[in-house]
Amino acid sequence: LLLNRRMKSLRRLARSLRGRFSADDSQLPHAHFNLILPGKVRQMYSVPDHIPKPYYLSRPIDSSAGDLPQVHRTEEELGRMRAACRLARHVLETAGAQIKPGVTTEEIDLVVFEETVKHGAYPSPLGYKGFPKSCCTSVNNVVCHGIPDDTCLLPGDTLNLDVTVFLDGYHGDTSSMFTVGGTSPADRTMVHLVHVTEAVMHAGIAACRVGSTVTDVQHAYFSTLEQLRGEYEFVLDHWFCSHGIGTEFHAEPNIGNKRGSGERGMTLVPGQTLTIEPILLERPSEVVILEDKWTCTSTLPLARSAQFEHTVLVTEHGPEILTKV
Repeated sequence: LLLNRRMKSLRRLARSLRGRFSADDSQLPHAHFNLILPGKVRQMYSVPDHIPKPYYLSRPIDSSAGDLPQVHRTEEELGRMRAACRLARHVLETAGAQIKPGVTTEEIDLVVFEETVKHGAYPSPLGYKGFPKSCCTSVNNVVCHGIPDDTCLLPGDTLNLDVTVFLDGYHGDTSSMFTVGGTSPADRTMVHLVHVTEAVMHAGIAACRVGSTVTDVQHAYFSTLEQLRGEYEFVLDHWFCSHGIGTEFHAEPNIGNKRGSGERGMTLVPGQTLTIEPILLERPSEVVILEDKWTCTSTLPLARSAQFEHTVLVTEHGPEILTKV
């Protein structure tokens, strides 16, 4: 039964790759890692009534609010933002401690859900534009927005766990990389990819200063990648972006991973909060969104990815990481 389900998933993946492969399984590409395919997703969890919920669960997303940067003018506002970010980090570390061989990504999601609700917060992704789970679990070839399901983690898998919580009217957002069963020194490519991705993120954070622009952050990304890439083919994914965050889950400015993309003319101001979350692929590969309308995977050639994310506050004294331990 499991084999049949996997073969059906392979065929669905083949169809999703824009007709590159036939329904003949022999036409599917060979992966040098555990190829991740969409699994079975359970129904959404019910959040207790006493937990305050974001507005987008009951009415359309306010696009006009998302067009504005998230700037916090008072200490009370900043205090709430800091608390949301501290909780996001706590939830990420609590769930991350459960990552090991044999665990499913849905089991990780349940930890995120329970830990978030226990602290009186709402898991921001749950129900956002129809997303069915409390976090994103992107494993191996899944570039981002992986939906937690019955996928069982294997030794050597690499996982990005992305957690956002909504607490007291504010969203805190962070993600990190985990290697299932510990890092293998033999997998030099992935070890270096994770190292370089984290360095690129920190370079982007360092560029988040008063008066800086999206272009400044992008320059920091690319210059750091070029310095550290070495013999590898690492590239920044071009489809996704960092963004403003606060009372809105996603807001301006969009900071694309492609040179010249995003809100290039917007300058950062004191009190502004945004995410910095570059995604790197181990080699150039076209990416596609699968039939679930969320899961983004590499295609040809198949490639793994890495991503790190922090929520950052712009201050007169430089950037402050709000989701740092």
